[in-house]
Amino acid sequence: SLSRDLYPAAARAAMRFGAGVLQVVAMAILLGGALLLAEGASAQPDYRNLTVAANETLTLADGEFEVEGNIEVFGELALDNCTLGMKMASTSGEGEIRIQPGGSLTVSDCSMNAVGNLSFYQVALDQMAEQDPTNLSFYEQHYSSLANASAQFRVVLDEGELALSNVTVSQGRFWMVGGNASMFDVSSSGLSPIYDIGLFIEDTTFLGDGIELANYAVGVRAIGTSPTLLNTSYVNCTVDRTQEWWLTVTVHDGDGALLEGVHVVQRDAEGQTVDIGDPQGDGSSVLWAREYEVVAGVRKDTLSTIFVEKYFGLYSLSGSWTGSLTDNQELDLVVNTDTSLIRFS
Repeated sequence: SLSRDLYPAAARAAMRFGAGVLQVVAMAILLGGALLLAEGASAQPDYRNLTVAANETLTLADGEFEVEGNIEVFGELALDNCTLGMKMASTSGEGEIRIQPGGSLTVSDCSMNAVGNLSFYQVALDQMAEQDPTNLSFYEQHYSSLANASAQFRVVLDEGELALSNVTVSQGRFWMVGGNASMFDVSSSGLSPIYDIGLFIEDTTFLGDGIELANYAVGVRAIGTSPTLLNTSYVNCTVDRTQEWWLTVTVHDGDGALLEGVHVVQRDAEGQTVDIGDPQGDGSSVLWAREYEVVAGVRKDTLSTIFVEKYFGLYSLSGSWTGSLTDNQELDLVVNTDTSLIRFS
């Protein structure tokens, strides 16, 4: 036939496998999810949306564990000499381990990874193996390429405690926004193609030694704190590390009176907006400014430029500041409110 002439055997097999998947999905919808319980579907996870309550201690040790959904830690959770799989509801998505204020997560001698739910694909693979056994090896290869292709998980530290020692993390990332964290002999890799941040460290006390970060857009992004990172390596990261600080900007007029309703923005050398100030209740604005970034092991310091503008209808008065930061800083700018200086905005 014409289709056999146009498409090689491998392509035809892929089409059949894809059609099989669509057929299975349609059947699942009609049967109200019965396929998930059918023979050949993956086993039920050990936990579903696991919560460790305040004043509770849970230890998972010496085995393989799966959690479908998320983990929330108010008490103490310890993982020791085990494998933890964060299972998604489908082949993609992002699960979360969240350490709440006062909670703690301790992980030692473990591997952690994201697991896609391949129930539909497994049933389709079984069907195609029966219908087209000569191409079984191709179907298995295609199935393997789908496994966990876009599933990932994140560990969020929110004013709690996080400690990792001798841990391998696959398709994961860390988002730390307060508390204390330590990592020793930790290897963490993200998704491919790369697009995410490996370690996001904001206002968190962090100590790390022997860390390898792979397949991230930014390996480490630190804001408001300077983490201690010893013997850290970066593999296939677009940017190894950035260091940024909080900049609190207050604007006054020439007489020293506070100017409110001021637009505060950071722009790069080309005039492109980098960050916009977040107005605070005291009339100031808070934004971040970069001290440096490291790309392929080379550090490049940053010169930040802050613009402030006070609008008067279609007109505005402005001021600016250019400088370098090495810590969190408060900046007081003066805008001359002489109306003769008003320019068309």
